[in-house]
Amino acid sequence: MNLTLFYLNLLHAGSDGFSSALVLLLPFIKQSLNLSLTQIGFLGSSFSLLTIILALPAGSLSVRFGGMRVVTAAVLAYGLGYILLGFSKTFPEVLPLFLLCSAGFALFNPIGYGLVARFSRKETRGKVIGAFSASGDIGKLILTVGLTFIVAAVG
Repeated sequence: MNLTLFYLNLLHAGSDGFSSALVLLLPFIKQSLNLSLTQIGFLGSSFSLLTIILALPAGSLSVRFGGMRVVTAAVLAYGLGYILLGFSKTFPEVLPLFLLCSAGFALFNPIGYGLVARFSRKETRGKVIGAFSASGDIGKLILTVGLTFIVAAVG
């Protein structure tokens, strides 16, 4: 596996892991910011809805601007969004950050699969795409379990 494929797999683990972990954090966000159940539901739903909406034009963006550029912007978007979420104190601060994270997640996944296919040799492409898919699930497992223990310990 070349270095580009390795990094794409690593980023996929982080992307899927953090998006799954975000759902686990919703009750804690609700409690610490005194949000209503409606606001929490809106955050989760808006994350999912924007992910669906932005995944549709992702391929066109990749063709227009280049897959690696869009994936880099996506990683920076959700990375910045997750970091800034830690400093948010109100619903109007949290909502755009959730949307920023969603935008990054929505663009990374479909373009990531395309890049993995492009950087793979024809004879191993199926295996490499399968490993890429599994890396996202591994990220979900590791980050959600790890975050659960951290949140339980910290409170």
